[in-house]
Amino acid sequence: MKTSLGIVNTDQINKYNHKLTISAMDYSVWATCENGVPTNIGHNIHNLIGWSKAVGLYFTPGLTYTIGQFFFAETDEEDKQIRNLGNNYYNKCLTNSIEPYENDFKKLLGNYYSADGNFHYIVCAAYIKKEISFNVFPKLKELSEKEKNGLIYLSELLESFKYMGQGVFKDKKSDFLIFADPSFRKAFSRFNSFNFEFLDAIVELQKLTNVDIRISIDRDMIGYAPSLLESIEYEYWWGPAYSDDIANIKEGLAHYESDESEKLFNNTIRTEFYWKH
Repeated sequence: MKTSLGIVNTDQINKYNHKLTISAMDYSVWATCENGVPTNIGHNIHNLIGWSKAVGLYFTPGLTYTIGQFFFAETDEEDKQIRNLGNNYYNKCLTNSIEPYENDFKKLLGNYYSADGNFHYIVCAAYIKKEISFNVFPKLKELSEKEKNGLIYLSELLESFKYMGQGVFKDKKSDFLIFADPSFRKAFSRFNSFNFEFLDAIVELQKLTNVDIRISIDRDMIGYAPSLLESIEYEYWWGPAYSDDIANIKEGLAHYESDESEKLFNNTIRTEFYWKH
């Protein structure tokens, strides 16, 4: 097994204007130092690359680092061990996160609950069953059928649902949550978070303008509001060189080619951003 030491995070203010407290960093050390956590590429649970443990805090004048030890497989057998650890970790997380809410959630689901559905957890306790959100909220199905592509106008959706952030909408009359379509999630997987920076931006745009924005809803998953817990993921993407003098931003295509390692690990050949006024 190949091992290395690295910096997990610091208490420096990052590009999101967030600053971790030393107490939070200390908690993460104690939470992961014994058993460790999966190391994934791009916050994608399906891109498991290794295993990691926080081993301590390193203090310098004005800056504190969380130091981690990382483990990477060098043989097929070691890769299998790491994948088994990853599966056990996620199964335990699912069980521990769902259990406190399961009974109350079943009561809320009432007759919509049946043994052919499955409980799930991603930012909140959720229940997966074919057409569940459309069955609980027939109005959603009606709105989606107004357009042949199944999209729903955000302005109409927000009449009955409050946007909670991160691709999650809460029914204004109950503790049910609905979600944006899985195609907004990393690798299109319900085990991954949404690309919620994008979703947050388009909902805010809808609130501030008269632009007619439409969105697709996950018809097969519904959530339980008391269990909702905001998650944090840091990522960045690049478009045309930005300036507050928006009129002078060069129009056209900004093209970014991946290097060989990015192509391999991120499954992305290149990104293209088109900017127009």
